[in-house]
Order: sequence, then C-alpha cells, then structure tokens
Amino acid sequence: MRYGRQTELQGESPPARAFTLVEMLVVFVVIIILLSSILVGGSALTSKAKATATESVLVVVRDALEEFKRQQTDKPTIVSAKQSTGSGSIRYKDRYGEYPPDELEVFTAAGLPLSKAPPANRSLAVGKVSVIPSPLVSVRYTPMRFYTVGNETPEQEHRDLAAMIVAIEMHCPSARMMLNKLPESNWSEGAVGASGKPVQFVDFDGDQKWTPGEDEQIRYITDAWGVPITYFAQRDYNPKPGSPSTASLNHSGWNQTSTEIIRLNRGQPVIMSYGADGKEQLRKDVLDADPSASLLGDWAGEEVDQRINNPYNEDNIYADPELSEKLAAGAP
Repeated sequence: MRYGRQTELQGESPPARAFTLVEMLVVFVVIIILLSSILVGGSALTSKAKATATESVLVVVRDALEEFKRQQTDKPTIVSAKQSTGSGSIRYKDRYGEYPPDELEVFTAAGLPLSKAPPANRSLAVGKVSVIPSPLVSVRYTPMRFYTVGNETPEQEHRDLAAMIVAIEMHCPSARMMLNKLPESNWSEGAVGASGKPVQFVDFDGDQKWTPGEDEQIRYITDAWGVPITYFAQRDYNPKPGSPSTASLNHSGWNQTSTEIIRLNRGQPVIMSYGADGKEQLRKDVLDADPSASLLGDWAGEEVDQRINNPYNEDNIYADPELSEKLAAGAP
C-alpha cells in the first residue's frame, strides 16, 4: 500500500509557477516595441506610397505644361478673340512666354495688371468669359504663402495653380485632356465665402456674379495628402524696354525669388508638393512665425548662398528631382 501511495504521488504535477511582476512588465515592453515597429514601418510604407503617387501627379502636370508650350510654339498667337487684331494687342507669350501664368488676374475682366494697352486687349480670357475676383489694381499683393488654414483672403488662395489650370482650360484642349486623366482624388474644390458661394470661379455668363449651373468653380490639383500643389512660372517681372510686358501685382520679393528658382530649373516652371507635412507647414500661424517654412521664404532668407535648408522643406517633392538637389546645394 505504501508503494502504491508513493506511485500516486509521483504522478501528480508540481504546482505552476506564476509570472513575477517584473517578467510581465518585460513581456509588455517587448509587445509594445514590436507593435511600434510594425506601426512605424507601416507608416513609412504609406508615406513612401503617397510620395510616389504625388510624383506621378506632378509628372502628368509637367507633361501637360509641355504640351501647352508645344501649342504655343506651333501657334504663337494664342490670345483671345479680342486681342487677335489691332496694333495694341498683347500676345500671350509676350507676357508669360510659352507656359501658363502663375497670376490669376490676367484672366479677369481688367486683364493684365498695370497694363497700358487698350482695355479690350488686356484680358487673356476668351470672349466674355472671365475669372472672378477682379484684381486689386491699386495695391500689390503680399508675399504668397498659400495658407491651408487661417487664410484671411480666400479669393487669393492658390492663385498660381488656379491660373495655370484656367490657362490650360481656355487655351489648350490637348493639355486639358491630359489633366482630366488625373484621378478624382487629386482634385479639390476651391474656397467658398461666408455665403457658401465660391470666391474663385470662371464667369461664363459675364454677369460678374456666381450663377449655379452657368459658372464653374475653379478646382485645385492636390497631392496625395490632399494639399494643393504649387506652381511658379513667373518671368523676370521687370518689363524690358520696348516690350509690352507689364509689371506684376505680386510682391516684388516673391517675383525675384521665383524668377531665380526658375532660372535654376533651366527656365522651366516649378511644379511641387510640400510633402507629408504640407498641411502643417502651410498653416498661417506657422508661416507668419517663420516665413522660411515656405519654399520662396527659405530661398530668400538671410543665407548668403540661398540654400533650401528649412526642415519643413526637406520632404518637398518636385516634378524635376534634380531641382531638389540644386535647391539644397544653393545658388550657383
């Protein structure tokens, strides 16, 4: 019997040892580290995918601009019907070269800013179609910072991009078809006022006010983060002697800086996205506190060598990747 009792005892399992508090904490830490690694890796992959998608959008826009240029070369007098005749006419390319402008006011009823040409020859719009709002002819615009949040003047919002899109819509059907191939997710509506009506629109019926069903709100092309892309095509803003070119209403410092960057880009327009931090970077409070957070503010800063080195601009995406390297290296 004693032997049998001993056998029974030998068959019993020893009591399980419980985890200590320290051991449990170690396990939790390891799990947290693993989850963090997965999240960080996933976030990096997502950001890379969005950057790649944005690069594709910028390439489409660049190709559309080159198509616009080709049309200008083939047909060097792309102007409105009003401007096709008369000694006072101003050809489109005489003011902006072969590419679309980055100033929306050239398509308003008043037309080219500060122009001395006859009123009928100032607007680059077609027929009675024009863009609202009319330009502020008595003052120069402040440096354009393209606020995503906090813009006190939405009618000035992304005028550069709006001008490019309007130029293509009005003057180059083949380039328009190229832009229309962009996914709907890469388009966004423009700003609206307190009344809920668009503050930027193409006035098709010529009554100088928003008419639903008749007029068309200007839309923006956006990057993969939903932020409108940026477009610079400003020529030398100082008109040459004897040229019909007119002074720009844009801030002179903005004009000079954009012209220098365009020269660095071999005379081609600058098409870019502010990258993953664009929404934060383009906030009014951020840019007012540090103007160098914008591309032009960074380039025109106090650095003698004019180098893009603000951390906000490190993730900028350009249609021409070589431009990023040139901007980082500084002015030649």
